[in-house]
Amino acid sequence: KDREIFLIDAVERNSKYMLECAGNYIYIDNQGYLLELTEVALDVPIITGVEATEEELLEIKRLGTRDLSKLSDVLKITETANSYKLYQYIDKIDVTNSKDYIVYMQEFDKTIHIGDTSDLNNKLLHLREILSNTEGKSGSIFINGNLNERFKPYFRENI
Repeated sequence: KDREIFLIDAVERNSKYMLECAGNYIYIDNQGYLLELTEVALDVPIITGVEATEEELLEIKRLGTRDLSKLSDVLKITETANSYKLYQYIDKIDVTNSKDYIVYMQEFDKTIHIGDTSDLNNKLLHLREILSNTEGKSGSIFINGNLNERFKPYFRENI
C-alpha cells in the first residue's frame, strides 16, 4: 500500500512590537502579522501612528502595505539600535511621519527625532554620545538631519 507522507513546516510567530488599540495591546511580529489582542503589555516597543484604524486593526490579520513599509523602517531602527546596545531602552516608536520617526526612551527621559532611516549608523553614534553627555536631563534629541550636509545633531532640554 502506498502511503503519502506530508511534512508540515510550522513557524512560530514571535511578538516583536505592540500596537495600542481600544485600551489594549495588539502584539505583532516583524512581518506585520497581528498575533493577539490583550490587556498585558510586553517588554517590547509600542508602535504608534500606523495608518490602520482601531476598527481595521480588530479585523485584519496583517498590516497594510504602507504600514508594512513603516514596519520595515522600524526594523532597521531597532536592529541598528540593538547593535549600539540601545534597543532595550526603546519604549515607543511613532511612525506617523516617515520623514521624521520619533523614538521615546523613558528611562533616559528623552524623545529622539531620528528623521528617516538614512545613515542610521551615524545617527545612532551621535545619539549614544548625546545620551551620555546629557545624562539626568529631560529633553529632545535631534538627529533627523542630513549629517553629510553639515547637519549637527543637538539636544534641547525640557524646561
